[in-house]
Amino acid sequence: MDDRDLTAPPDDHLPTEGVLGRAPVPGAASSQVGSYRLLRRLGEGGMGEVWLAEQLEPVRREVALKLIKPGLGSREVLARFESERQALARMDHPAIARVLDAGSTADGRPYFVMEHVDGEPITTYCDGRRLAVRERLELFREVCMGVQHAHLKGIIHRDLKPSNVLVREVDGRPAPKIIDFGIARAVDSRSAEETLLTQLGDLVGTPGYMSPEQAAMDTLDIDTRTDVYSLGVMLYELLAGTLPLDAGQLRQAGLLEMRRRILEEEPPRPSTRVGSGGGPTTAAAAARRTEVPSLRRQLRGDLDWITMRALEKDRGRRYGSPSELAADLERHLHSEPVLAGPPSVGYRAGKFVRRHRLGVAVAAGLLLTLVVFAATMAVQAQRIARERDRAESEAAKARAVNEFMRETLGAASPWQAGHDVTVAEALDRAAAKVAPAFAGQPLIEGAVRHTLGATYQLLGRYDEAQPQLEQALALQEAALGPDHAEALATRADLAELAWRRDSFEEAERRARELLELHLRAGEEAAAEAAQTRQFLAQLLLDAGRFEEAAQEIEAALQLSRQLHGEQSLAVAQCYQTEAALLQTWKEDYAAAEEISRREIAIRRALQGETAVDLAYPLNNLAVFVMFQGRLEEAIPIFEEAIAIHRRWMGDSHPDLAEALENLGGVYYRLGQHERTLELLDEVIAMRREALGEESAVVARSLVNMAAVLRQAGETERAEVILRDAVVRMARAYGPEHPDVASTHRSLGWALQDLGRLGEAEVELRTALAIAGRAFAAGSPA
Repeated sequence: MDDRDLTAPPDDHLPTEGVLGRAPVPGAASSQVGSYRLLRRLGEGGMGEVWLAEQLEPVRREVALKLIKPGLGSREVLARFESERQALARMDHPAIARVLDAGSTADGRPYFVMEHVDGEPITTYCDGRRLAVRERLELFREVCMGVQHAHLKGIIHRDLKPSNVLVREVDGRPAPKIIDFGIARAVDSRSAEETLLTQLGDLVGTPGYMSPEQAAMDTLDIDTRTDVYSLGVMLYELLAGTLPLDAGQLRQAGLLEMRRRILEEEPPRPSTRVGSGGGPTTAAAAARRTEVPSLRRQLRGDLDWITMRALEKDRGRRYGSPSELAADLERHLHSEPVLAGPPSVGYRAGKFVRRHRLGVAVAAGLLLTLVVFAATMAVQAQRIARERDRAESEAAKARAVNEFMRETLGAASPWQAGHDVTVAEALDRAAAKVAPAFAGQPLIEGAVRHTLGATYQLLGRYDEAQPQLEQALALQEAALGPDHAEALATRADLAELAWRRDSFEEAERRARELLELHLRAGEEAAAEAAQTRQFLAQLLLDAGRFEEAAQEIEAALQLSRQLHGEQSLAVAQCYQTEAALLQTWKEDYAAAEEISRREIAIRRALQGETAVDLAYPLNNLAVFVMFQGRLEEAIPIFEEAIAIHRRWMGDSHPDLAEALENLGGVYYRLGQHERTLELLDEVIAMRREALGEESAVVARSLVNMAAVLRQAGETERAEVILRDAVVRMARAYGPEHPDVASTHRSLGWALQDLGRLGEAEVELRTALAIAGRAFAAGSPA
């Protein structure tokens, strides 16, 4: 049978241009159907033809009009069409194309009118743009949630396949649209059963994507899990580049053999199809931006289990809904234990016996063979049991951590505590309970302490974060080893914490150790290696080692583009560091502004207009604008960053202090010294509380305050502050840091204003010598 259908190129990806310009539909006078003028045929399948049409009234717009083939129309069918249209009208989901109208032509042929989707089948889109496995999974999750929405409205698709899931780009991002929802159901019923079969007895639907219950041809035995099976087939194809059961062989087989294969034949796992006979070639792996061995490794384990669970012949063992399938994919994407797992030996043996009764009966006499088989199965069972135990242990650990944190945050309720309790206070109470709550459970205690430490860090409470993360790392490395993903994640947080506390030597040491572990893991940790390189570049930038920073950020950016594509948060983060490097090293503020705007555009598209991660790049952009003299333009950008900081981080976070200080820089340049000093007083108080008196960041704020005092005529007070700041800077960064040079320079200017020219010359020559060693020849610095 011809399984090509609906408003997209056929499943074999032939171009649609081959059907353009065909004659109008017989029976449709003047190429018009109702209030729709037919423009050109888009495709045809076993059930009907799809036309691009123009709606003439009450509004003019392009739509897709599907004409059902002659012989499928009847009063009952038309009544079901209308009933189904009413049901479909209730659906409102971005991943579902709307059904707009239904009716019949003058000669009684039913038609459906749908939203016209100018997109490509999901498999064609993914392969054409060489989407990596992770990107394909994220796109496929959106499709699952669209199907889930329809199920909640009581609608089952029954013919999910790539040509019915079209993808187009909206604001630079792929947006899937499911088409043909409910049309098969509108035609289908027991009273119309004969009309649903072609003269050759073909099954309704697409054999390669058809569920076993559809192949059984029992229309009363169809439920939402039928769509789960078809989603599993699409997932298999997106991952492995081939169908679980070869569609060509199914079409060539007779009806009985086709049904038997769909009902009984167990497909191999996706990972075993990669690189095997009949499986995807090197070109197919390249379409996923990888090589065959790497693709096989990516699919082995979680993705094999998830896909095969969706493809279970027994519906009771499938995912109960598309949302459950999407949730397990989400767990995989976040490196959490998945609910799917390898089927038990007993289950597989039972399936084998049912399929091969005669063969098993003959083999029963071969005792030796069975003994060997049993021994092999026992070894395999032990291995599977270990994997299952690991997954169950991970799930139990996740549940324990979630429950503990739920109780912790619940303690912040005034009804629980009897008074208002802040989240920080609730965390403090939780930290005191960790050791007794998880005595003898090092993995759970380590996970809880990591969560507490990371949360403290986000709140800017670095002193409280440090011991929690250190204890978490000790527990994780003792139980799991230094190369385990949990230990590596904690290491990354400790490196960032050291950076935020201005402990740059410790931060660099931790970052380089972490990078070495990632590089040792090879391709499996490539994304983590790129992220660590970006972080290391930021550290080297802060330390004034600009050429090293440039090398690391270039490597990080190249790897992030290769792994994730241009429109990704990993690339956005690299842009942030690259822009800061251009500002500090080259003082090229225009180039820094351009890159910063690229970063912000990516973040707005992927994270929304008020995401917490927008605050820092907005602050940077405002700085670049300010240094180009566009002061009034910089103010609203700073204010947007500050508003986001306050919304997500409260009124005392160190990152908020930085944005306030930079806003003070604008008012300083506008000559509003009193307003600038007010902001700096607030900033210095916040930083002393969060970072301590010896912080280099506090010293930088003092240098800025001295500059304002000097302009306001309080030069003696500025000198005292600058002499203190020079000592603080050198102690924090070392005597050769660029910020030490700029502080000597500021002190020299103050002494010059006071008429102490000899002392001023000493400070300025010291600044010049440090700058000469830190910056390239000819640099403005």
